[in-house]
Amino acid sequence: MSHQEKRSDLVCSFRFSEEEQQQYYLKLLELLTWQSAKYNGTDSTSMPAETAKELLASLVYTLSVAAGEDGMSDCELLKSDLRQVIGRGQAILDRKRTALELSWGVLCLEAPNIPNVYYMDTMKNLGEFFKHYELYYFAHQIPCSIDYPLLGPIEESVQGISFIEEYMRRLRMENQLIHFFGTETVTLFLNRIQVNYREEYGNLCEPVLVNAIGRVICGMEPDSPDLTGQDAAFLEKIFAGKSAAEIRELLSPAMERICRLAFVEEVSYFEKFLHSLVLRIEIAVREGNLTNIFLPVRR
Repeated sequence: MSHQEKRSDLVCSFRFSEEEQQQYYLKLLELLTWQSAKYNGTDSTSMPAETAKELLASLVYTLSVAAGEDGMSDCELLKSDLRQVIGRGQAILDRKRTALELSWGVLCLEAPNIPNVYYMDTMKNLGEFFKHYELYYFAHQIPCSIDYPLLGPIEESVQGISFIEEYMRRLRMENQLIHFFGTETVTLFLNRIQVNYREEYGNLCEPVLVNAIGRVICGMEPDSPDLTGQDAAFLEKIFAGKSAAEIRELLSPAMERICRLAFVEEVSYFEKFLHSLVLRIEIAVREGNLTNIFLPVRR
């Protein structure tokens, strides 16, 4: 990575002119010197390059958190005392950490009792985050393993506690959808469609939601995720010859109805999932294997 690319990374969260970027970059270097001395506990700022890089990334992240929370414009940030902004950002992160730890406790209590190893390990590991999160020097890091895949992946650019906050928000919505069908019903369903769902790497909500959408399109109530082979064959006829736009027109009202029944307020999260589902259905219909998407249960 070139020197210019490195500098660009430091201002990626803000929109500065070339001259403003230079000013901001110099203020960041001053801030890094101040932070490095605090980290070392002496007047010395000497440290490995990798440590300095992490300290700087933490500072940039903390600045972006403070600016975002306070609605600070890029111009206002540039004119501010960055040490004060960092202090404000750290106070925000500390408050978020406390609130999210409480939310994690509630999330654990409300988690569907489905014994999938990736889901259970991730729920446990989220608790480790709050034990090891270092908001003063490594605020951008995520000191825990998050292996369970969400229905809608989080952008790689989301860091630190912002990632945990968004992950928990999305997981809570997915859990809400699973609870709508009932944990026992979903567990039985997963047992019928997967040989070993307990150790399967995948999102638990996805097959439930997809099959429920299929039921609505078939004219049935979405009170279960169960589909038969005949249902899958009927869906293949419905989707045959349809364009991507036409497929989405079938999926979207069905998905919205399910979310409404499940009292899921943020339908847009699940709407984004439909984009990839439409593409998968198009391919599956061409290849004649729609049962890889709408999964018939084994009786």
